[in-house]
Amino acid sequence: MDFIQNIYFSTHSLGRFPVFIFSLVIAFYLLFHPARSIQSFTAGLYFIFASLFHFGFFFAHSINHPIGAFGYYLTSLSTPGIAILIQFAYIFPRDYMPKERNIALWITGIISFVTVLDYFYYAYQSGVGVFTAGYGSFYISKLVPFTSVGFYLWSIVVFIRKTIYHSQTFHVENKKSIYYIFYPGGKEALTSRNFALLNLFELINTSILTSGLLYRNIPYIYFLTFMNISFFAINTFYVILFLRYLIGSTPISFKIINFSLLSSLVLTILAGNLLTVHSEKNFSSKRMQEIET
Repeated sequence: MDFIQNIYFSTHSLGRFPVFIFSLVIAFYLLFHPARSIQSFTAGLYFIFASLFHFGFFFAHSINHPIGAFGYYLTSLSTPGIAILIQFAYIFPRDYMPKERNIALWITGIISFVTVLDYFYYAYQSGVGVFTAGYGSFYISKLVPFTSVGFYLWSIVVFIRKTIYHSQTFHVENKKSIYYIFYPGGKEALTSRNFALLNLFELINTSILTSGLLYRNIPYIYFLTFMNISFFAINTFYVILFLRYLIGSTPISFKIINFSLLSSLVLTILAGNLLTVHSEKNFSSKRMQEIET
Protein backbone atom coordinates (compact mmCIF):
# COMPACT_ATOMS: atom_id res chain seq x y z
CA MET A 1 0.00 0.00 0.00
CA ASP A 2 1.07 3.57 -0.71
CA PHE A 3 0.97 4.74 2.90
CA ILE A 4 3.57 2.10 3.91
CA GLN A 5 6.14 4.04 1.92
CA ASN A 6 5.26 7.21 3.86
CA ILE A 7 5.87 5.94 7.39
CA TYR A 8 7.87 8.56 9.25
CA PHE A 9 8.72 8.26 12.94
CA SER A 10 9.20 11.73 14.36
CA THR A 11 9.24 13.24 17.84
CA HIS A 12 5.49 13.64 17.45
CA SER A 13 4.99 9.89 17.18
CA LEU A 14 7.85 7.87 18.64
CA GLY A 15 7.24 8.98 22.21
CA ARG A 16 3.66 7.71 22.02
CA PHE A 17 4.62 4.10 21.33
CA PRO A 18 5.92 3.04 24.81
CA VAL A 19 2.87 4.55 26.51
CA PHE A 20 0.60 2.67 24.11
CA ILE A 21 2.42 -0.61 24.84
CA PHE A 22 2.36 0.05 28.58
CA SER A 23 -1.40 0.78 28.59
CA LEU A 24 -2.04 -2.37 26.57
CA VAL A 25 0.04 -4.55 28.91
CA ILE A 26 -1.77 -3.13 31.96
CA ALA A 27 -5.11 -3.85 30.28
CA PHE A 28 -4.26 -7.53 29.70
CA TYR A 29 -2.68 -7.79 33.15
CA LEU A 30 -5.91 -6.62 34.82
CA LEU A 31 -8.18 -8.64 32.54
CA PHE A 32 -6.33 -11.94 33.03
CA HIS A 33 -4.76 -11.59 36.49
CA PRO A 34 -5.42 -14.63 38.77
CA ALA A 35 -7.22 -12.36 41.28
CA ARG A 36 -9.44 -10.86 38.59
CA SER A 37 -12.90 -9.67 39.50
CA ILE A 38 -15.63 -7.43 38.07
CA GLN A 39 -13.55 -4.48 39.31
CA SER A 40 -10.39 -5.65 37.56
CA PHE A 41 -12.37 -6.45 34.40
CA THR A 42 -13.82 -2.94 34.34
CA ALA A 43 -10.40 -1.36 34.96
CA GLY A 44 -8.94 -3.53 32.20
CA LEU A 45 -11.57 -2.33 29.74
CA TYR A 46 -10.71 1.26 30.61
CA PHE A 47 -7.05 0.65 29.81
CA ILE A 48 -8.02 -0.98 26.50
CA PHE A 49 -9.56 2.34 25.50
CA ALA A 50 -6.56 4.20 26.93
CA SER A 51 -4.25 2.15 24.70
CA LEU A 52 -6.47 2.92 21.68
CA PHE A 53 -6.21 6.61 22.53
CA HIS A 54 -2.40 6.53 22.54
CA PHE A 55 -2.23 4.29 19.47
CA GLY A 56 -4.47 6.72 17.60
CA PHE A 57 -1.99 9.54 18.08
CA PHE A 58 0.94 7.23 17.31
CA PHE A 59 -0.67 6.11 14.06
CA ALA A 60 -1.72 9.61 13.01
CA HIS A 61 1.71 11.11 13.67
CA SER A 62 3.71 8.24 12.17
CA ILE A 63 2.29 8.21 8.64
CA ASN A 64 2.94 11.05 6.22
CA HIS A 65 -0.18 10.10 4.26
CA PRO A 66 -3.89 11.07 4.39
CA ILE A 67 -4.72 7.64 5.82
CA GLY A 68 -2.98 8.75 9.00
CA ALA A 69 -6.02 10.91 9.72
CA PHE A 70 -7.90 7.77 10.72
CA GLY A 71 -5.76 7.62 13.85
CA TYR A 72 -7.80 10.49 15.26
CA TYR A 73 -10.93 8.38 14.93
CA LEU A 74 -9.43 6.11 17.59
CA THR A 75 -8.70 9.06 19.88
CA SER A 76 -12.39 10.02 19.74
CA LEU A 77 -13.14 6.69 21.47
CA SER A 78 -11.80 8.23 24.70
CA THR A 79 -15.33 9.15 25.80
CA PRO A 80 -16.68 5.57 26.07
CA GLY A 81 -13.42 4.65 27.79
CA ILE A 82 -13.89 7.30 30.48
CA ALA A 83 -17.54 6.24 30.76
CA ILE A 84 -16.19 2.82 31.76
CA LEU A 85 -13.94 4.56 34.29
CA ILE A 86 -17.08 6.08 35.85
CA GLN A 87 -18.51 2.59 36.23
CA PHE A 88 -15.26 1.53 37.89
CA ALA A 89 -15.60 4.45 40.31
CA TYR A 90 -19.06 3.23 41.29
CA ILE A 91 -18.09 -0.40 41.90
CA PHE A 92 -14.64 0.07 43.48
CA PRO A 93 -13.80 -0.49 46.26
CA ARG A 94 -17.42 -1.46 46.93
CA ASP A 95 -20.66 -0.89 45.06
CA TYR A 96 -23.26 0.74 47.31
CA MET A 97 -25.05 2.88 44.68
CA PRO A 98 -26.33 0.30 42.17
CA LYS A 99 -29.37 2.30 41.03
CA GLU A 100 -27.36 5.46 40.41
CA ARG A 101 -24.66 3.40 38.70
CA ASN A 102 -27.17 1.92 36.25
CA ILE A 103 -28.58 5.36 35.47
CA ALA A 104 -25.04 6.67 34.97
CA LEU A 105 -24.32 3.77 32.61
CA TRP A 106 -27.21 4.75 30.33
CA ILE A 107 -26.48 8.47 30.46
CA THR A 108 -22.74 8.18 29.80
CA GLY A 109 -23.34 5.47 27.19
CA ILE A 110 -25.70 7.68 25.19
CA ILE A 111 -23.46 10.75 25.50
CA SER A 112 -20.42 8.70 24.46
CA PHE A 113 -22.22 7.34 21.41
CA VAL A 114 -23.25 10.86 20.37
CA THR A 115 -19.72 12.27 20.74
CA VAL A 116 -18.13 9.42 18.77
CA LEU A 117 -20.82 9.61 16.07
CA ASP A 118 -20.37 13.39 15.89
CA TYR A 119 -16.64 13.08 15.24
CA PHE A 120 -16.94 10.18 12.80
CA TYR A 121 -19.60 11.97 10.74
CA TYR A 122 -18.17 15.50 10.64
CA ALA A 123 -14.54 14.38 10.32
CA TYR A 124 -15.48 12.27 7.31
CA GLN A 125 -17.50 15.11 5.77
CA SER A 126 -14.81 17.75 6.35
CA GLY A 127 -12.03 16.06 4.42
CA VAL A 128 -8.36 15.62 5.25
CA GLY A 129 -5.70 18.32 5.49
CA VAL A 130 -1.99 18.45 6.26
CA PHE A 131 -0.78 19.94 9.54
CA THR A 132 2.56 20.22 11.34
CA ALA A 133 2.24 16.86 13.11
CA GLY A 134 0.80 15.00 10.12
CA TYR A 135 -2.47 14.57 8.24
CA GLY A 136 -5.80 15.02 9.97
CA SER A 137 -9.38 16.04 9.43
CA PHE A 138 -10.23 19.71 9.07
CA TYR A 139 -12.93 19.11 11.67
CA ILE A 140 -11.70 19.84 15.19
CA SER A 141 -14.15 18.38 17.68
CA LYS A 142 -15.02 20.38 20.77
CA LEU A 143 -17.59 17.84 21.91
CA VAL A 144 -15.08 15.04 22.55
CA PRO A 145 -12.63 16.98 24.79
CA PHE A 146 -15.37 18.73 26.76
CA THR A 147 -17.21 15.44 27.27
CA SER A 148 -13.98 13.78 28.40
CA VAL A 149 -13.36 16.53 30.96
CA GLY A 150 -16.95 16.22 32.21
CA PHE A 151 -16.66 12.43 32.53
CA TYR A 152 -13.37 12.68 34.42
CA LEU A 153 -14.95 15.17 36.82
CA TRP A 154 -17.89 12.79 37.25
CA SER A 155 -15.58 9.94 38.26
CA ILE A 156 -13.71 12.25 40.66
CA VAL A 157 -16.96 13.30 42.32
CA VAL A 158 -18.02 9.66 42.73
CA PHE A 159 -14.71 8.76 44.39
CA ILE A 160 -14.92 11.79 46.70
CA ARG A 161 -18.47 10.87 47.70
CA LYS A 162 -17.30 7.33 48.47
CA THR A 163 -14.39 8.74 50.48
CA ILE A 164 -16.79 10.73 52.64
CA TYR A 165 -19.26 7.83 52.95
CA HIS A 166 -16.67 5.27 54.05
CA SER A 167 -14.99 7.77 56.38
CA GLN A 168 -18.26 8.57 58.11
CA THR A 169 -18.86 4.88 58.78
CA PHE A 170 -15.31 4.51 60.12
CA HIS A 171 -14.92 7.58 62.36
CA VAL A 172 -16.89 7.85 65.56
CA GLU A 173 -16.79 11.64 65.73
CA ASN A 174 -18.81 13.74 63.29
CA LYS A 175 -16.59 15.90 61.10
CA LYS A 176 -17.17 18.10 58.06
CA SER A 177 -16.87 16.47 54.64
CA ILE A 178 -13.70 18.39 53.78
CA TYR A 179 -11.99 16.82 56.80
CA TYR A 180 -12.53 13.32 55.46
CA ILE A 181 -10.94 14.21 52.14
CA PHE A 182 -7.68 15.13 53.87
CA TYR A 183 -7.99 12.50 56.60
CA PRO A 184 -9.93 9.56 55.15
CA GLY A 185 -10.94 6.90 57.61
CA GLY A 186 -10.30 3.25 56.84
CA LYS A 187 -8.88 1.34 53.89
CA GLU A 188 -11.85 1.87 51.57
CA ALA A 189 -11.98 5.63 52.15
CA LEU A 190 -8.23 6.00 51.67
CA THR A 191 -8.32 4.03 48.42
CA SER A 192 -11.25 6.09 47.11
CA ARG A 193 -9.49 9.36 47.96
CA ASN A 194 -6.28 8.23 46.23
CA PHE A 195 -8.17 7.20 43.10
CA ALA A 196 -9.88 10.60 43.06
CA LEU A 197 -6.44 12.24 43.07
CA LEU A 198 -5.19 9.94 40.31
CA ASN A 199 -8.20 10.76 38.15
CA LEU A 200 -7.55 14.46 38.76
CA PHE A 201 -3.92 14.10 37.68
CA GLU A 202 -4.93 12.14 34.59
CA LEU A 203 -7.51 14.79 33.73
CA ILE A 204 -4.87 17.52 33.92
CA ASN A 205 -2.26 15.46 32.06
CA THR A 206 -4.60 14.46 29.23
CA SER A 207 -6.01 17.97 28.88
CA ILE A 208 -2.58 19.59 28.60
CA LEU A 209 -1.32 16.94 26.17
CA THR A 210 -4.25 17.32 23.79
CA SER A 211 -4.60 21.09 24.05
CA GLY A 212 -1.08 21.99 22.95
CA LEU A 213 -1.19 25.20 24.99
CA LEU A 214 2.40 24.84 26.16
CA TYR A 215 3.99 23.85 22.86
CA ARG A 216 4.90 27.44 22.04
CA ASN A 217 7.03 27.90 25.15
CA ILE A 218 8.49 24.41 25.65
CA PRO A 219 10.28 22.37 22.95
CA TYR A 220 7.87 19.64 21.94
CA ILE A 221 10.34 16.82 22.42
CA TYR A 222 10.88 17.73 26.10
CA PHE A 223 7.21 18.41 26.66
CA LEU A 224 6.16 15.06 25.19
CA THR A 225 8.81 13.22 27.23
CA PHE A 226 7.49 14.73 30.45
CA MET A 227 3.86 13.97 29.58
CA ASN A 228 4.62 10.35 28.66
CA ILE A 229 6.46 9.78 31.94
CA SER A 230 3.47 11.32 33.70
CA PHE A 231 1.14 8.86 31.98
CA PHE A 232 3.47 6.03 32.97
CA ALA A 233 3.45 7.13 36.64
CA ILE A 234 -0.33 7.58 36.74
CA ASN A 235 -1.01 4.19 35.14
CA THR A 236 1.47 2.52 37.49
CA PHE A 237 -0.25 3.92 40.57
CA TYR A 238 -3.64 2.89 39.19
CA VAL A 239 -2.53 -0.75 39.24
CA ILE A 240 -0.56 -0.54 42.51
CA LEU A 241 -3.47 0.99 44.43
CA PHE A 242 -5.89 -1.48 42.89
CA LEU A 243 -3.77 -4.56 43.67
CA ARG A 244 -2.87 -3.39 47.17
CA TYR A 245 -6.54 -3.08 48.02
CA LEU A 246 -7.51 -6.30 46.26
CA ILE A 247 -4.76 -8.66 47.47
CA GLY A 248 -2.83 -6.57 50.00
CA SER A 249 0.44 -6.31 48.06
CA THR A 250 2.00 -5.64 44.67
CA PRO A 251 2.89 -8.96 42.97
CA ILE A 252 6.47 -9.49 41.88
CA SER A 253 5.20 -10.19 38.35
CA PHE A 254 3.87 -6.65 38.04
CA LYS A 255 7.09 -5.19 39.48
CA ILE A 256 9.10 -7.02 36.82
CA ILE A 257 6.76 -5.91 34.04
CA ASN A 258 6.72 -2.35 35.34
CA PHE A 259 10.51 -2.12 35.62
CA SER A 260 11.01 -3.64 32.17
CA LEU A 261 8.58 -1.25 30.53
CA LEU A 262 9.98 1.73 32.41
CA SER A 263 13.44 0.83 31.09
CA SER A 264 12.02 0.46 27.59
CA LEU A 265 10.25 3.79 27.89
CA VAL A 266 13.42 5.60 28.92
CA LEU A 267 15.54 3.89 26.24
CA THR A 268 12.94 4.51 23.54
CA ILE A 269 12.68 8.17 24.44
CA LEU A 270 16.46 8.56 24.43
CA ALA A 271 16.81 6.66 21.16
CA GLY A 272 13.93 8.60 19.66
CA ASN A 273 15.48 11.89 20.64
CA LEU A 274 18.84 10.93 19.13
CA LEU A 275 17.36 9.50 15.94
CA THR A 276 14.80 12.16 15.20
CA VAL A 277 16.18 15.40 16.53
CA HIS A 278 18.46 15.80 13.47
CA SER A 279 15.74 15.05 10.95
CA GLU A 280 12.94 16.94 12.68
CA LYS A 281 13.95 20.29 11.16
CA ASN A 282 13.86 18.83 7.65
CA PHE A 283 10.49 17.24 8.34
CA SER A 284 9.08 20.49 9.76
CA SER A 285 10.29 22.55 6.82
CA LYS A 286 8.88 20.01 4.38
CA ARG A 287 5.57 20.03 6.25
CA MET A 288 5.40 23.85 6.17
CA GLN A 289 5.99 23.78 2.41
CA GLU A 290 3.12 21.30 1.98
CA ILE A 291 0.84 23.48 4.10
CA GLU A 292 1.71 26.65 2.18
CA THR A 293 1.26 25.07 -1.27
